[in-house]
Amino acid sequence: MNYKFFKKLNPFELVDNLKVKYLLPNKNCIMPYLPYSEPSWDFNNLETCNRYFNFTSDGIIYCQNYLVSSDGKQLLSINGKAVPPLDKVKQFDKEQEKEKLIKLLESDNTIHPYTRYALLNAINNLNNKDEDANNILKFYNEAIPLCQVVANAREDLTNNIYNYLFSKKELLFLIKPLAQKINKT
Repeated sequence: MNYKFFKKLNPFELVDNLKVKYLLPNKNCIMPYLPYSEPSWDFNNLETCNRYFNFTSDGIIYCQNYLVSSDGKQLLSINGKAVPPLDKVKQFDKEQEKEKLIKLLESDNTIHPYTRYALLNAINNLNNKDEDANNILKFYNEAIPLCQVVANAREDLTNNIYNYLFSKKELLFLIKPLAQKINKT
């Protein structure tokens, strides 16, 4: 080991400059992404099951495309486009919506051709909306539970961090004798 290198290090500057990805290996704890990584105070970038979570003031960015609420319970947007609340997504029924549009077209012969064209396009686009709704429901079933686990683990870690880490004063108490011993060798 090169002790001269460690003599030059200020441990507080070292910790301030660290940026380490974290992961949840068993959904119960957060640990550095690489086994040789030093811990960091930055718990905003986490990874689990090869999926990335970035905690921002807007919420949790999941896999770069999904914005989830900070508590991990609600999908807010996909690729920057707002997502309706879950209860509205569950209420969507493609066939019922299609029937409504067809009734509207059949009930009024005075509908302008442009409006008729727009309604026919809306009927054709219902398949896309049905697919969107199914993808959102799938996200809630598969990804939201994981987002909640990550959000809870991060919250537990940040709330309890002072119970497990040394204060600056405590570190100095340990570092001074260690530095003296290193200087003697």
